[in-house]
Amino acid sequence: MKPKLPLRSFSEQAHLKAALALYRLHVVAELMYATGLRVSEVASLAVSDIDFPRSTIAVREGKGGYQRVAFLDEFAREVLRLYVENVRVHVFNEWNQRNDGLLFGTGWGRFGKAVNAELAKACASCGLPVMRSHGFRHAVGFHLLRAGCNIRHIQSILGHRRLRNTEVYTKVEKEDLRHVVDACHPRRWTGIRDAST
Repeated sequence: MKPKLPLRSFSEQAHLKAALALYRLHVVAELMYATGLRVSEVASLAVSDIDFPRSTIAVREGKGGYQRVAFLDEFAREVLRLYVENVRVHVFNEWNQRNDGLLFGTGWGRFGKAVNAELAKACASCGLPVMRSHGFRHAVGFHLLRAGCNIRHIQSILGHRRLRNTEVYTKVEKEDLRHVVDACHPRRWTGIRDAST
């Protein structure tokens, strides 16, 4: 299926509320893809959990009460900084939310539903299968593994207590296997012209 043209950008939305919803989704998507955080962990973040100079986030309310540090890449850090410094106040005003220190100002149940609803709209607009927020964690794990990251590092990044929870990302595609065989097999083509030698 050929994807349709993507959604209009948040700056092209007709209404402020729609623009802010799409912008917030952009910030959340960048944050989740950079860190591998669960949507519940993102919803629980306070502004004070972010250390911009160090590009880190203190995850204090991880699954099972497990605390860890998440790392931001440069792009995600700047997206998050712009949101906190320039846009966050408008999000709170538009939705009449209380600014209680939470990064996105709402509990994870309501927040998770809102993020997944916006993702569903974005996917439908682009003609893509619906992706839920947890898909970002799978994408981070799979892409890190595919790039050669040690699975123990991925376990730590995603905050898995057990390695078996991380091993779901070790699924490989047939083309990946073909490439490995072509590149690594002892009888791979080495430029010998006569196979009998």
